[in-house]
Amino acid sequence: MRGYRIGIVNPTSPFGQRVRKLLGEGELPVIELKLFASEGEEGATITQFGDDVVVTQPIDPDLFPHLDALLVGGNDSDLLNRVAAQAGEAGVLTLVEGALGLGGPVVTSERFEELRSSGSRLGILPRVESYLLGATLSAIGVRHPIERAVATVLVPAQSLGDPGASELHQQVVHVLNFKAPPTEVLREQLAFNVRLLDTSEAGLSLADSVAWEASRLAGIENGLTASLVQVPVFHGYSAALWVETKDHVDAKTIRAAFRSKPFEGAKSARGAKAPSPVSAAGSPTIHIGPARAAVASGPSGLWLWVVADTTAYDPASAAMEIVRSVLS
Repeated sequence: MRGYRIGIVNPTSPFGQRVRKLLGEGELPVIELKLFASEGEEGATITQFGDDVVVTQPIDPDLFPHLDALLVGGNDSDLLNRVAAQAGEAGVLTLVEGALGLGGPVVTSERFEELRSSGSRLGILPRVESYLLGATLSAIGVRHPIERAVATVLVPAQSLGDPGASELHQQVVHVLNFKAPPTEVLREQLAFNVRLLDTSEAGLSLADSVAWEASRLAGIENGLTASLVQVPVFHGYSAALWVETKDHVDAKTIRAAFRSKPFEGAKSARGAKAPSPVSAAGSPTIHIGPARAAVASGPSGLWLWVVADTTAYDPASAAMEIVRSVLS
């Protein structure tokens, strides 16, 4: 079996940590691993990989042509845009978690052929939020062209990796004991609270970036507007999604679009009337709740409630599959 030379930029990000874990478990045969610290990371990190010790090093584009694949975790947008573009142009299979304003194709483990056919090997791995919206809209749009869609996505603490979920737990304990909650990871109190996620990346708000990725997954241009709200939920993403199709479609017809993978119907194995992060916990599928039509006096459209556990889609696992498929 062929071994690969793999580079990871931003290895301490949630994506980078997950990639390192999968590589350590043998998801890909690796003959060389290089870790590149982004400008936002402080100090060197030593990682045990097999029998070797790997030390993070400053980003060095001269090393990229010697790699088979470069996997980039999100954060320092301007730097990562430049790094990813250089690597892709050099012919290195480069997969970036999140759009970050990049113009490459959005790829998943099911759709990556453009990486083989195009001159540049730069691909964007959608975030969990983007995959949730994109897969749902794509299933509808295959038979019912979408005019526009609006989504509010409820984002869990796990979006910041295990440290995010752990700090939410600590915040709950501290607040219940009348103590100031820790805010090293979440930056502010999330326990018993909600907050709008409006951070910017490379000139785009995070919500706009998610809408960009999801729109390309769904094959609709500028048809989706999204808002992201972080909620005090440990795991699991939820979205209230408004969809308007070019032709009138009733709720029963829309629901027929979700009869195959990666979707599951309104009732979960736990008997919930509508899916929730609790009822979808541990599930590898996207759960679609009941569709609700607009009132007669309003526009022709439908409300959908969509839920997916963090196990339903993993950008790092998708990266492993794409590397294996493209480079084999």
